[in-house]
Amino acid sequence: MQVVNYHYYSQYNLNLLRGKNVLQIDNFASGDFDMTPFKRMFKSMQKKLQTAPKNPDGTLTEFSNNIDTVGLEDWEQIALIVSVLNSAIENMMKLPMDVTCEAQDSLALKKRKEDIDFLKAKPEIEADLQPLADELGVGKVDLGTTKNSSVKFADAPMGLDLNDPEHEQVFTQLFYSLKVTTAFEKFLKQWGGLKNIDMIRRLLVTDHFKYGISAVRGYTSSMTGLPDVEYVHPSRVYTPFSSLPDFSDRTHDIQDYWMTVMEMFNHFGNEICDEETLEHMINGKGANGEGIGYCSCGKNGTTPYMDQKNFNTFRVNLKYIEVKSVDWVGVQKGDNNRASSTFTDNEKECTNKIWGQNTYGFYWLTGTRYCFGIHRLDYSHRTKGQEAFQNFSKHIYKSQPKSAVELSIGENKMAQIAYIKLKHALIKSLPQGKYIDLRFLRSALSGLKNENNQWTQQDLINLAFEQNIVIGDTEGFDGKNDGQIKPFIEIPGGLRAEVNGYWQTILNARQNIAIITGINQQLTGQSPEELIGLQQLQINSGLNAINYCNIGIQNQFEGLYNNWAYYLQSAIEAGGKTKEAVINYIGEEDTEILDALNEAPLHELTTEIKFGENYAMMQAFMQQMNFLKSKGILTTVDEYLIEAVDNPKEKFQKLYFIEQRFKKEQEQIRQEQYASQQALMQQQGQNNMQVQQQKGEQGIKQIYAEGDVDSKLMQLGNQLGLSEQQMDGIIKKNLQKERSDAQRQKAIETIREKENAKQQTALI
Repeated sequence: MQVVNYHYYSQYNLNLLRGKNVLQIDNFASGDFDMTPFKRMFKSMQKKLQTAPKNPDGTLTEFSNNIDTVGLEDWEQIALIVSVLNSAIENMMKLPMDVTCEAQDSLALKKRKEDIDFLKAKPEIEADLQPLADELGVGKVDLGTTKNSSVKFADAPMGLDLNDPEHEQVFTQLFYSLKVTTAFEKFLKQWGGLKNIDMIRRLLVTDHFKYGISAVRGYTSSMTGLPDVEYVHPSRVYTPFSSLPDFSDRTHDIQDYWMTVMEMFNHFGNEICDEETLEHMINGKGANGEGIGYCSCGKNGTTPYMDQKNFNTFRVNLKYIEVKSVDWVGVQKGDNNRASSTFTDNEKECTNKIWGQNTYGFYWLTGTRYCFGIHRLDYSHRTKGQEAFQNFSKHIYKSQPKSAVELSIGENKMAQIAYIKLKHALIKSLPQGKYIDLRFLRSALSGLKNENNQWTQQDLINLAFEQNIVIGDTEGFDGKNDGQIKPFIEIPGGLRAEVNGYWQTILNARQNIAIITGINQQLTGQSPEELIGLQQLQINSGLNAINYCNIGIQNQFEGLYNNWAYYLQSAIEAGGKTKEAVINYIGEEDTEILDALNEAPLHELTTEIKFGENYAMMQAFMQQMNFLKSKGILTTVDEYLIEAVDNPKEKFQKLYFIEQRFKKEQEQIRQEQYASQQALMQQQGQNNMQVQQQKGEQGIKQIYAEGDVDSKLMQLGNQLGLSEQQMDGIIKKNLQKERSDAQRQKAIETIREKENAKQQTALI
């Protein structure tokens, strides 16, 4: 109890919403604010409100709110903040949230360096080995792929030169990731979707705009052993004073929990043994007769005794307290009957020591000595060479001393006053009138006596006001030019010039609220992808409530996901059903990633949250995507699959896979063409050998044939009695004739070809 006495009773604990009129903020943010202060502007209403019946809390009854002495009837609120606030929240929610994990320990750096050095050296080594491979006929040399990355890289993607430091940085940031970090990213994203993290984000964004501060708690579920998240309203949290926006210098924090007695019994059933113990905690008294239970101690303003039959409905207040420990804290078990535990600084009495530089949490039943669920936050310990990055399960961030809604309330009040006055002016306005001198009309009646119609003064008045026709007699007005005699005067009516002032006040208030919040007509209703140039710069770096809210949400979610990453590491290290659940969420088909989970406890993982896409990265992605489409590499199915991915790094990785697939297809085509060329060359070689062989055989036959012809000619010449010289002359003469015929035929063919060429040229 000394921890409770010191941190709860002795410390000056402040609520996160201290000094803020929460009811007024909520009412103006919803547009349903009290109109009583505005009714007091009219004296007649002030008197009525003083005597009107009131509720016990001082507010007016429903009957009193209907009092109206000025004719405004419903007293409608002009809710200028609501539409702007909703637009600001929706614009924040449109920004995509990207979760990235990084391993910055020495082992992760070593793995990354091994893969990058491998990709740097691979082309040169393969080029040196290729001649030897060609001699052996084993094809293209391939040393394989990287072994530590989530995506197996066979070479640097998209023509990057990893020997260039700039290209290496692009490769590391856009493409490369370790298997263990990819596994964590995948689990955290899927788990965030399962836990409706966008709904938590919407509540936090709303709190930042309404109160300028928000809180969220990340913890391990006692049922599943997996990470969980809880939205915490700022009004439930108490901390010491802190000047830091994230309250990271606080020594403790306190959170209110309200639950029924039976809910408390179910929640802490392992510490509350039975219903008798529960009864003692609620209504118990000590040996001296003094109350020590929640009701009997008399400190909670409740009845001194609560019957057990009401335990299902009676709600008790528990305080969840997280404390940064000092050197050591002793834990002393209570009586066996109650099975509760208390803290002690007596070293002899304590049964267990909790050593310092850690954060511990427990639940305290307000006003009693009973504490439950004493535990240490695993991720908050400090050891030699390692500093805790988050010492509490709650992530608090104060984005603005005064929120956008608080700053806008004054403008809304001014607009409401102007709106009431404008409405009152409209109700009290009268149409344009006329002033007619009765003597002017009476003189006209005397001149109308001789007419058949009997005119009366009322007829002339009706004629003037209904048909805008005035009949009068100027007798008695002639010669008087002093300006005082005016038989007919127009009386102005309608609204006066001050109405323009009322309307301008409303417009100015609307504009000022938009400036405070950071919403304007260029941003409202548009998605971040549609914002370009100066608009994109405004929403990214504008010094307005949207920017402050963005910084706060990013800080809180980074702390939350860091907690989840540590919980995940602990679950993997412990094994069992929790690890099986993690594997199921990641997917058993990602065998490479699942193998890396066993190495997770060896790394120090941190998460980074980014809202909105990296537009420079997306521009580079679109350029590469359009290039692949122009080359016919990217199909419609590939484009659809890429569009379904949100993470920019995964988009680049899919493009890399598509590019590698195309290269493999081209390599296969090249090998097939090479094989076909080799087969063709082999066939041509065989054909040439056959042709040469046939030519040789024909030459031999021709030689034999020529010898046979010569012998027969000689025999014929001997029979005819011709000498050998005569026979040679006859043979030469025949050869010359054959040559002449061949030359003549060749000339004819040449002339024919020239004529054909001329005709074809003319046609062209």
